[in-house]
Amino acid sequence: MVISNSTPLINFGMIGKLGILKELFHQISMPNAVWREIVLEGKEYPVSSLIKKAEWIKKYSISNLELYRNLSREIDEGEAEVIVLAIEKKAELVLLDEVEARDIAEYHGLNFSGTIGCLIEAKRIGIVSAIKPMLDKMINDAHYWIHDDLYKNILIDNNEL
Repeated sequence: MVISNSTPLINFGMIGKLGILKELFHQISMPNAVWREIVLEGKEYPVSSLIKKAEWIKKYSISNLELYRNLSREIDEGEAEVIVLAIEKKAELVLLDEVEARDIAEYHGLNFSGTIGCLIEAKRIGIVSAIKPMLDKMINDAHYWIHDDLYKNILIDNNEL
């Protein structure tokens, strides 16, 4: 099971490439807090309806409310629910972009990746031929922030610079 926070879904959705995540993982799960954030609170954005209609994206409730309350003191509610759900479902992978959430995921022994990791894997297995055009589109259209040095290193490491 792959469980995603909102940022990777929004980034891929905003550039019209949500299907890359479907090709990579076949199914993605999300906790209710992420669903609320994207589909209900973000309903004015086009990506909201894309995610709502995607039958391969499933939503789940969490059970461990005590762990959720503890985690939500340090990270936002979506990230907290992603980590709790990943622990409860023994997820294979968690999709998170935020450093604090990744640190907590690592502490709990969870495997994680993020938007960039998904792009790199999609190129590695031949789903896409280049990372740069999509990464540039995410930066421009989805307002995805990436440090200049990291951007350059990603392109160098993937033979695109």
